[in-house]
Amino acid sequence: DVERSRGLGDVYKRQELQRLLVFSMLFDTGMRIGELLALDLSDINSKECYTSIITEKTKKLRLVMWSDTTHDLLLRYLGLRLSLTGGTSLFINLKGENNTRLGARTVQRWCKKMSEDLGFQGITPHSFRHSKMHHIISQGGNRHQVMTIAGHSSIESSGVYTRLNKTEMKKVMGQFLNSKTPQVQSKPWPSMNYHHGVLDYSSGMR
Repeated sequence: DVERSRGLGDVYKRQELQRLLVFSMLFDTGMRIGELLALDLSDINSKECYTSIITEKTKKLRLVMWSDTTHDLLLRYLGLRLSLTGGTSLFINLKGENNTRLGARTVQRWCKKMSEDLGFQGITPHSFRHSKMHHIISQGGNRHQVMTIAGHSSIESSGVYTRLNKTEMKKVMGQFLNSKTPQVQSKPWPSMNYHHGVLDYSSGMR
């Protein structure tokens, strides 16, 4: 029983590390969940914080990059992953005996639980992509840059990320009024603060 408990504890630690890495890479790269889960071990160079992927919708090659912090997580995860069987997949199902490729539904379940626990409505794997692109715009990026990073086929597809949420709209409109900028109490569009909150949560997730 003691050995079994230790084994279950190891599984939980592995899953926590994997969840944290998945969420971090989704945000840093702006990849779609299908693109991330399609990565193989051969796509990763442990000395580089980038790789090339086939864009899901356009089928074109594109470069994706991640932060040094995420790369540290990746190196930790690779130490675990390379000790396991499971074919060529980077992300595998750690619960299953066959270590099959991790599925999108599993990540969706993680997001659903996280959404309920944090009180954010409707967090999905795609929320990280939206959060990343909106962050680029909020930091002075333009739609051409978003189009390149997101792998969109046209600049019109990137327009959704330039839309302001309610708080931002009222702040902008208030700048053109004589009155004081209205104070709005509403949940923010997913942002860097949102992202860090998610990662803080996921690191202690069970």
